[in-house]
Amino acid sequence: MFSTEDRENDVLDTVSPLLDGVRYAFQPLINIHTGAIVAVEALARPTGAVIHDLFQTAARRRQLTVFDSRLAAGALRSAAAHETLLPLHINILGGTVAHDLERLEMLGQVLRETGRREHEITLEIGPPLARLHPPQLVEAVTRLRELGYRIALDGVGEGDVSLSLIADIEPDVVKLDRGIVSGLPDQPGRVAVVEAIQHLCSTTDTHIVAEGVESERQLAALRYRGIRLVQ
Repeated sequence: MFSTEDRENDVLDTVSPLLDGVRYAFQPLINIHTGAIVAVEALARPTGAVIHDLFQTAARRRQLTVFDSRLAAGALRSAAAHETLLPLHINILGGTVAHDLERLEMLGQVLRETGRREHEITLEIGPPLARLHPPQLVEAVTRLRELGYRIALDGVGEGDVSLSLIADIEPDVVKLDRGIVSGLPDQPGRVAVVEAIQHLCSTTDTHIVAEGVESERQLAALRYRGIRLVQ
């Protein structure tokens, strides 16, 4: 997809075979007060494989950030092919942001080809994050913001996204992990986690998206705590 990647892989391209058969599903983010779809998230769906297994294979081949960034580019192209004009959420590993920022900066080329602009794209930075050097990650996120991208932190509450990292990055969006949402409203510990995250995000003007909402009771618990966006 990228000319520099093509040059890197002139001798042996170990990434392209992993991308064969990868398609994308588009999942809506909904405002529960208005019922409006405010954005869509592009989710990679490989044929006859599990995406986690493809990431593991790419990691063994020492091509993880290449694979990750090509998935992101593929999501942009797929959205264009489906004429999806809503704001778009794209998944990116934290390690790609921290260690291969130059490759992500090249997504701008794909955006221009598809008629999009950076401000229409939210990059959802996902785990693993615990082993990353926080200042390096924060610096890289700052650069992505300078390019115009919106920033989300994914898997919050159940993964390795610390509250201090949320405070340092001040993302535009925090995605509440479905494992936390599943415990609402009956598990007091999970309710306390949601309230702590909501309190922190309210001080930084960060929007919260609750993933995996499956019941009216969960929806009511989220609405009561001022969370307006679900997926």
